[in-house]
Amino acid sequence: MSHLKQRWDLLLFLISLLFLLQWAFPSVAADDPFTSPELKEHISIEDLKFQLQQMEKKERTLGQKIAGVEEQIKVQEINRLSQKEHVDQILIAYYTGERDDLLQLLFEADGLKEAIAIWEYMQVVFEYDMHQLLRYQDTYDKLCESKQELQYFQQDLQAIHDHYQAQERLLAELASIYADKWEHWTTTKRKEVLMEQLLIHWNASGIQSFHQFFQALASSMEQLPEMFNESNLKHSLLNYELTITDQELNDFLKKKNPLFQNLSFRFQAGELIVHGTYQESVLSMRGYYHLDSPSELQFTINEMIYDGYYLPSTSIEEMAQFYDLGFYPQQIVPNVEITQFSMEQGKMVVQLSLSLKK
Repeated sequence: MSHLKQRWDLLLFLISLLFLLQWAFPSVAADDPFTSPELKEHISIEDLKFQLQQMEKKERTLGQKIAGVEEQIKVQEINRLSQKEHVDQILIAYYTGERDDLLQLLFEADGLKEAIAIWEYMQVVFEYDMHQLLRYQDTYDKLCESKQELQYFQQDLQAIHDHYQAQERLLAELASIYADKWEHWTTTKRKEVLMEQLLIHWNASGIQSFHQFFQALASSMEQLPEMFNESNLKHSLLNYELTITDQELNDFLKKKNPLFQNLSFRFQAGELIVHGTYQESVLSMRGYYHLDSPSELQFTINEMIYDGYYLPSTSIEEMAQFYDLGFYPQQIVPNVEITQFSMEQGKMVVQLSLSLKK
């Protein structure tokens, strides 16, 4: 992720850059100030380009995985057919009564010594037969798993391809709109200087801070079950109630990572708000939990603000794609389902019931 380092510092740099523009290009700064909406559109375009690059990498990775699984399936199919010949012979032997002859020999044995020898031979035969049958079953199961895995990879590849095409169309539309807005610039060189400076700083110092924050938050959320005890986990018969307060969440996160020392997390009606300073910049985020399945509360980001600047939806989508901030009660209490939950002033409450489903 070194190539993504530090997108967060863009806005701080932008302020100084605008003053430099006014000094270096007074006519441009006076006639066409680089306003926040224009910057937002430009960052949206750059984020879309970044997303497309990431999707291209994923497509290549999935293509390699698909090729590997297809080769694996070929080998497994060869092994299965080879083993099937032996299994067919064993099944035919049982079906035609060939194995019954061994029992007949046992009953016709002349004395105990011969009976024991026949019995030991029968054990060897039956163990061999069972070993061959189980080996074939294992090979067949692994072949089915590989085919299922191949199907998942192919579905993922198709989904990424469809999303890529949609984002590519969106990029073309935004680029066209953006180009039209910049048509009134009389000096192409001046525009190129500004855009080059913005891109260099955005790619060098902005997005990495977002990734660091969300990576730390997602990692801490995985350890969230450690926070619960008798004081915030109540139960009666088949029902449970989890309560997370602002204070508990903040204390837990700050204990897990010093990155959160200057950030505050608080619940209010229907949403979670994060606000504070990070790397000498002011960061804000708003989002909410929603029921994704009976066992999962998924987190959706509504807005991200950096030094007063509202980041575009593409940046939000990028963070949501990379990091899982979901809440999974079954990691705290096994075999439960979410019956209801609420986010209110100062806390989030989750009602659970024991699931009788197997």
